[in-house]
Amino acid sequence: MLGVGRDQLRVLTDRVGGSFGMKQPTYAEYYCILHAARELGRPVKWTDDRSGSFLSDSHGRDAEMTAELALDRDGNFLAVRLTGFGNLGATYGAP
Repeated sequence: MLGVGRDQLRVLTDRVGGSFGMKQPTYAEYYCILHAARELGRPVKWTDDRSGSFLSDSHGRDAEMTAELALDRDGNFLAVRLTGFGNLGATYGAP
């Protein structure tokens, strides 16, 4: 990340919780924190709050799903069609 090795980073987390996958992607804020620490020449602390997370985390994006199902007279599945739309915003995933 920006030419910094893992051995040069120290990341502390407290009470991370489950979050169903939101800990997996790299968010743009991580790069901003690293850049700020490099520019200031000292450690930088960043804390996201709950309402900010709802807006910025990958699970905070809105989504619309539509499903169509075709069954025969006995209730057996013949076909299914799923259509999804996800508003990914301007900066989805790793920059």
